[in-house]
Amino acid sequence: TITFAQDRLIGNFDTPAVWTKSDNVEQLIPIHQNWNWIAFGVDPQSHYLDHVFADYAEWMMIIKSRTAYNDYNGAQWWDGTLTAAKANEMFKLKIDRLPTTQQSEPNSLLAVSGRQLKDDAERAVTLTEGWNWIAYTPLTTMTVGEALAAANPQQGDIVKSQTAVAIYGSYGWEGSLKALEGGRGYLYYSTDGQTKSFVYPMVSAASAKARMAAPRRAPEGLRIFKPV
Repeated sequence: TITFAQDRLIGNFDTPAVWTKSDNVEQLIPIHQNWNWIAFGVDPQSHYLDHVFADYAEWMMIIKSRTAYNDYNGAQWWDGTLTAAKANEMFKLKIDRLPTTQQSEPNSLLAVSGRQLKDDAERAVTLTEGWNWIAYTPLTTMTVGEALAAANPQQGDIVKSQTAVAIYGSYGWEGSLKALEGGRGYLYYSTDGQTKSFVYPMVSAASAKARMAAPRRAPEGLRIFKPV
């Protein structure tokens, strides 16, 4: 462990310090009072609910998946059927004030640390006919068309966030929902009669295009002649 100290140097040109990145990243998910549709793009280091939601220990919470639920009374989680918060699963999380709560608002960012999902098998999203709860696992924002391209959407498919909706038609996705955001869960209505799976792109097309189009001019300090 290296602790920051002002003007301290770690390593030098003869014996450089090598920093190795681990697989762990921190995902910050915006949270507000009342209901939140959330999803984890990282596999939490601990799946226990009291560990994942430790920052909200002074609040009352209800968490639901598609098939299970649990609730927290400000002191402990009850014996609900939902006992673990896992990646690539959508949850509906409700946060309410308790009479003893000191803060006026809940912590606005839920910090979740863990291993970022990379394998297609663990990032796969399964769609069945009708309504599906889906997790958006990339840590970056993508347009609806980019994010759901591999889902092979059919005319009449619907995707909903808490505040917006998009419907797939002859001209692609149309509606008030323009993009999918990291840390969020969505409802997807599939008109396809067959069960299918897909994975989100790792990087949005806009990000890839921006990197390719980045100028390759030398830094100002390295130029000798004025560019023509």
